[in-house]
Amino acid sequence: MRSATKVISTVQVSPTFQRLIGLTLISGAGIGLIMVVLGLGFVIVGLGSFQHTLDQDLAALDTALANTDTGLDTAIGILGQTNTALGSAGTALGGATSAISQTIPTLTAAADLAGRDLPATVRSTTTALDSAEQTAQLVDQVLRTISGFGLLGTTTYNPEVPLSSAINNVARSLDDLPAELMQLSDGLDSAGSDLGAFNRDLVVVTEDVDAIAAEVRRASGVMADYKALVADLRTQIANIRERLPFWFGGLRLGLGLGLIWLAIAQISLFLQGRALLRR
Repeated sequence: MRSATKVISTVQVSPTFQRLIGLTLISGAGIGLIMVVLGLGFVIVGLGSFQHTLDQDLAALDTALANTDTGLDTAIGILGQTNTALGSAGTALGGATSAISQTIPTLTAAADLAGRDLPATVRSTTTALDSAEQTAQLVDQVLRTISGFGLLGTTTYNPEVPLSSAINNVARSLDDLPAELMQLSDGLDSAGSDLGAFNRDLVVVTEDVDAIAAEVRRASGVMADYKALVADLRTQIANIRERLPFWFGGLRLGLGLGLIWLAIAQISLFLQGRALLRR
């Protein structure tokens, strides 16, 4: 600026032009000083308000993250309880399928026994009783004959139910037993088949429960990762809020020094303009 003033002073210019240049410099200095004052107002008031607003926003964000952290704790607790319940259900279903798997062979063996072995035994018994009935009829006749001759003393052989009739009654009572055993065998086969189908469905349900439990454990892991992320974000926000005064203090200092330098420059322009007006 001084070199420019020296050049102007050495160059022969009209007083009117010097006065015009002086007024221009004074006007520019005035505008510059107004801008400096506005800048200082922004540095003092605006930056403080902006710092306060930013700090409040960060505090609100930290509160939201704290609520999120609480929600994650609740979700992790619920998922843990759900995983425990699913584990118990899976264990119970596994025990049920194991018990049913052990029961089905027993039902199959009982069906075979009732449908094949026992009917054959009953038929053999009935055949033997029929043969015994014929022998008993002969025995009854012999005993009646001996009793008629008085060879049995005063006792007369005349039973209310002869031995042959008793054996016949027993044999006839066994006639319907093979059919009933066959019905029992069919029922046991049907029960074994239904139980097998139920056991297969139960195995599918057990696998589904185990899959759900695995998903729950995976979700718990994801929740734990998010909880760690939230904790890290809260730490970063706390650090930022702690450093805000230092950052804004440095910004105020830098802008203040720049505005002071600009104000000094405007004063220099003002003095040069006034010097031109005086010439």
